[in-house]
Amino acid sequence: MLAAVCLSCMVPVSPAAAVEGNDTAGTPDTSVHRNGDTDVTGQHAPSASTDENGADDAPDATVDGDGIAADEPNADTPPADDTSKTSVTYRYYDTENGEWKTGQPDTYTTVTSSTRTWSNGWYVAEGNVTIDDRVTVSGSVHLILKDGATLDANKGITVESGKSLTIYVQSENPDNQGALNATGSGQGAGIGGSSEKKTAGAITIHGGSVTARGDQAGIGGVAATTNNGTDDAKGTKAAEDGAVIVYGGKVNATGESSHYERSAGIAGDAITVHGGTIVATGGKSTNRTGGDGINGGTVAVSGGNVTATGGQSSFFTSGAGINGGTVTVTGGNVTAMGGSNDYGGVGINGNTVTVTGGTVTATGGSGASGGAGIGGPTGAGGKVIITGGTVTATGGNGEWGIGDKCGAAGIGGVSGKPGGTVTINGGVVIAKGGNGSNGGGAGIGGGGNVGSKNGGAGGTVTITGGTVTASGGTAIDAKDKHASGIGAGSDNSSHGSFAVENGVVDASSIGDQNNKAEWNGIVFEGSDGQIYLSGDGTSFTLQQDLSIPAGKTLTVPEGVTLTIPKDVTLTIPENGKLVVSQGAALENNGTITGKGTLDGQGELTGNAPSGSITMSDGLRKETTITVSVTPSESVTAGSEITITATVTQAAQESQTSTSTMTQAGAMPVASGTVDFYRVSAVDGQSSDLGTKLNKEPVVVDKNGKAELKVTVDGTWSESTIKAVYSADDSDGLPWLKSSTDEIKLTVDLVKTETAVTISASSVTIGSAATVTAKVTAQGDSAMQVSAGTVEFLLDAVEGEGGVSLGLATVSSGKATLDVVVFDEHWILGKHTITAKYSGTTTYAASEGMASLTVTSTPSNTTIAIDPPGSVTFGASIKAITATVVTDKGTSVTDGKVTFLLDVKDGKPSVQLGEAEVKNGAAVLENIDISGDNWKLGEHAITAKYSGSEQSPWYEPSEDSAEVTVIAPAPTPSPSPSPYMGLTVSSKPNKVEYRIGEAFDGTGMVVKYRNHVLGPDQYTVALDTSVPGKVKAFVTLDSDPSQTTSFEVTVVVSDVQVHRLYNRWGGEHFYTAGETEYRALVKAGWRDEGVAFTMADYGTPVYRLYLKGGKHLFTTSRRERDALKAAGWRYEGVAFHVRDDGTAKSPVHRLYSPWSGDHLLTTSTSERGVLVLFGWRYEGVAFQAK
Repeated sequence: MLAAVCLSCMVPVSPAAAVEGNDTAGTPDTSVHRNGDTDVTGQHAPSASTDENGADDAPDATVDGDGIAADEPNADTPPADDTSKTSVTYRYYDTENGEWKTGQPDTYTTVTSSTRTWSNGWYVAEGNVTIDDRVTVSGSVHLILKDGATLDANKGITVESGKSLTIYVQSENPDNQGALNATGSGQGAGIGGSSEKKTAGAITIHGGSVTARGDQAGIGGVAATTNNGTDDAKGTKAAEDGAVIVYGGKVNATGESSHYERSAGIAGDAITVHGGTIVATGGKSTNRTGGDGINGGTVAVSGGNVTATGGQSSFFTSGAGINGGTVTVTGGNVTAMGGSNDYGGVGINGNTVTVTGGTVTATGGSGASGGAGIGGPTGAGGKVIITGGTVTATGGNGEWGIGDKCGAAGIGGVSGKPGGTVTINGGVVIAKGGNGSNGGGAGIGGGGNVGSKNGGAGGTVTITGGTVTASGGTAIDAKDKHASGIGAGSDNSSHGSFAVENGVVDASSIGDQNNKAEWNGIVFEGSDGQIYLSGDGTSFTLQQDLSIPAGKTLTVPEGVTLTIPKDVTLTIPENGKLVVSQGAALENNGTITGKGTLDGQGELTGNAPSGSITMSDGLRKETTITVSVTPSESVTAGSEITITATVTQAAQESQTSTSTMTQAGAMPVASGTVDFYRVSAVDGQSSDLGTKLNKEPVVVDKNGKAELKVTVDGTWSESTIKAVYSADDSDGLPWLKSSTDEIKLTVDLVKTETAVTISASSVTIGSAATVTAKVTAQGDSAMQVSAGTVEFLLDAVEGEGGVSLGLATVSSGKATLDVVVFDEHWILGKHTITAKYSGTTTYAASEGMASLTVTSTPSNTTIAIDPPGSVTFGASIKAITATVVTDKGTSVTDGKVTFLLDVKDGKPSVQLGEAEVKNGAAVLENIDISGDNWKLGEHAITAKYSGSEQSPWYEPSEDSAEVTVIAPAPTPSPSPSPYMGLTVSSKPNKVEYRIGEAFDGTGMVVKYRNHVLGPDQYTVALDTSVPGKVKAFVTLDSDPSQTTSFEVTVVVSDVQVHRLYNRWGGEHFYTAGETEYRALVKAGWRDEGVAFTMADYGTPVYRLYLKGGKHLFTTSRRERDALKAAGWRYEGVAFHVRDDGTAKSPVHRLYSPWSGDHLLTTSTSERGVLVLFGWRYEGVAFQAK
């Protein structure tokens, strides 16, 4: 039964629509679907000619909208945007309207695993289908890959010459689209020619994921078109004819490796890419040239992303990324990389390479010799035309293997080959020559050269627009062989020709300098750039945005004007510089920005630079600043002055249509700021800026003035005031120079007078006096001074020397100090006290003086006898006490009292004894009333205080008391009674005591009237405070009149003094107390052992403490009392010095002026070491045993 025919579609359908199995037509195992009987008027899909969206023509091929050659007898047209006849739809790209559309086949055949022959008509792959035999396309075939379908052609697909294969998908989303995987067998292509027939027909892909792998070509034939799909084509040898056209999607084509065959990823007479993502990789070869990524008579790219990589060869030249007779790029992104191995392949290789848009990155492969980034046939440079887009071309390196080991040009010849013809009319071009062990390639021009006269010569380079950066490669092992940025490769002096017209060129070097006078443009050679004008030209207008290369300088030469038009930006980067020479001009109607430097002596007009541009003074206009001070005469410290700076600029010339007008005189500057500085003759030089007077910069007003009010002080003295003007670069042109002016100013201190008064004209030792210094400022009306300090000096001579009594702050015109008269400096007599006022930054110093007389302290002595009244001859007086006080009633602390018996006419007859005054009292004890001096009757006992001939200078005084000596009572007759009085029948076991030791009555027996008493019936009094023979008195508690006594001995004992060290406070401390010693060791003080041995009786060693952690030990009562008066705390007697002559070891006292610590030592070695380290030796403090 015949299938229905859609006449409108002009698709003849025969009963044998598909051939399967043994390839015999008519086998009824193929499903053929009808869409109905209604005719559908079809519309042609866009043809291969250029549409309004910019798709390029495919040279030498005219293709219908479905990808079938228009002259093919069985060409059909897919219906457009009509989905009413069947549920199966497909998407295709309409080139006429530049949009994707949806079509619907009238009938189709479902592809199964046995569908091996595809004839004219529509085929639909659904689900997962695997065909293990090679598929043959025998007519015009349209293949629809339904969403989610995967069709695996494990032996590839043959599309013979004159036949066509068009592939469609259904969904716009690439994740949903179907996939085709084709792997060629033998020497057949993945999709295209077979091992028997090398030629191929047309291949059109409208979408889906297509993976093709084969030995002849990945995709190869008359034409192959990819629309919005993913193609992966791998093959070995390109078909001899055919064309490949890609509208969109993804194509991945990689040639298989082979020993002989040269394989290409995509190959054909004409290869056109309108869009999508194309990845084409040439196959590797071990005995032939490596396969090209893309190989075609013509290669045209107008959109999409193309990545083409040449295959490696281990014997010949590696494959090119793109290899064609004519290569044209009008849009999209193209990345072409030559293979690297023995000889590097070219990135893009063609007789003519034209770039008008898009982005092109071409990289030559590396090897024994490098391949050019963009090159021509036979290794020499071809014809390269660039009018737009961005082109980056990098020559391959020549570093290893057997060869000349030279790098290739970025654009031009391969290693050892000359450059071609390069014309650049626009766009951005970056060309980098490859490095080589023996030579490097030019950026644009010849490849690296070793010894050949012509090899590596420069070509013809013409630049009429755009921005070109070209740098030559490096000769790694031959430092003297330099490749040109534009010109010949290394080791060649034939540089070809170079011409520039309105372009921007940045070249490491330019070989051809013959026509330099005809250059017209911006040319950098190395780090120096310049504007070149041919003929009589004087003006150059920047046609496009320009960024001066970092680290380089562009110079506008004398007589030339550089114009930056509106909407054009010149960027000066950090470390970049633009120099406007003297006699040159820069007219900025656009934008100058960046972080670089504007330098030179030329003229700037138009818009001011922006960003962080630094402009040198040579391009700024001169300014003049004048500074004045009010009042202008000498001023006094503490007064306010006004500093005024006036800023002007020179008159400006302005052009009119008929003449040049010049403003008369100087013009005020109405912008910028002024900073004011002071340089004192004491602390700076006139060239110094000195001390800044203003916290914030002072803004210049509209009249060109900046004012600052300052209160001056005495530190100004003779000073220089500087005013420094700084221009405001945020304003428009012209930018101004800074300027400086200065003026002298003398500031005088306010003179003062100091008067001294003392609260008393005379004082005694230990008394206090208040000294007051009144400080006033001299002038019409004396003003109280309320700042500064006054130092009070004792007995200064003409204000110098003397002893400092203290420092006081001046407040409300006065400084007051309470002086205590206590130390050795205060000898009896008249003294002077000088008050020295320090002065301030406003007030001058001054001084005054007053007198104070020191007198001795009156004393008053009172005597008391115990017992008072009368005493029996043969008995004893228990104690005679002399109490000595000052006239103010305070206890006397120094001196001796002599006790005399019966003084007559001021002359003593008998001296009873002497006693030291302690705490205001002197006591003489146990005076025996016996001998010829103590006759019965009245006697006078006088206590005569000697006074003190050193501080505190007590006056002598005395007192007397009467005592009557009576006869003892007669001895009574023996009593018949057996009873007796209070007696000690047995002395205690202990009859020898240490100083201060308590009585021990062990073993003692006390009787009263022959009755033994218990210890609770009597009291024993024993004083062990003084050494010698001492009586212990026993008193009957029930009758105190009953007493008896016995004698014991009190001895002086050794006392060990421990030395400790406070590691935190740095203090040395000495103690004879065992309890205190153990407590300090427990608290962390370091035990330094026994310092020396003292006694428990003798000359006392006093201990004093100053708040802050310092102790002092002294035997001097005067020093003790002076320190007490100065605020030291008296802590009592620490230990004693023996008075029996056995203490013969000197104890040295030293003082640290840094820590304030005193140290005691018997070691002369320790003393010597400490003195070497700065301790002050204060002499022998006392003697130890």
